[in-house]
Amino acid sequence: MMTYAGLKMLSYLNQLGNLVYPFDQFNVKVSRLYETYPSHTWRQVGLARSLDLSPFVELFYNKYNYKVKIENHSQRVENLDASDAVVPCVTMAYALERYELESDWNRRQNWITDLEWDNRHQEGLIVKVD
Repeated sequence: MMTYAGLKMLSYLNQLGNLVYPFDQFNVKVSRLYETYPSHTWRQVGLARSLDLSPFVELFYNKYNYKVKIENHSQRVENLDASDAVVPCVTMAYALERYELESDWNRRQNWITDLEWDNRHQEGLIVKVD
């Protein structure tokens, strides 16, 4: 049900002129949509989802040497959905910088499995950190 709803939403947004990675060709002049997997990023830094983002920021820096700045008043969120909204922003910022993701949507990134790559135009891809 969630997959169907997600694909339906992406189709709708695509019809409005947004680009969906990796279904479309990259165009810097148009908004781009990426799917991320926050649980994967939490696991990569060795944490479970949390309301306190401070340990996440520190461990992300330790693992990826990527500095994330979250203002003190925003380091503790009210619910897990809010923390799961922040983590994908960090994932995307890192992926865009580290992997130059927007330079070529047809370049296979190292986090993409053979099966995912073969099916990317039918199923899409999830941006994640390795």
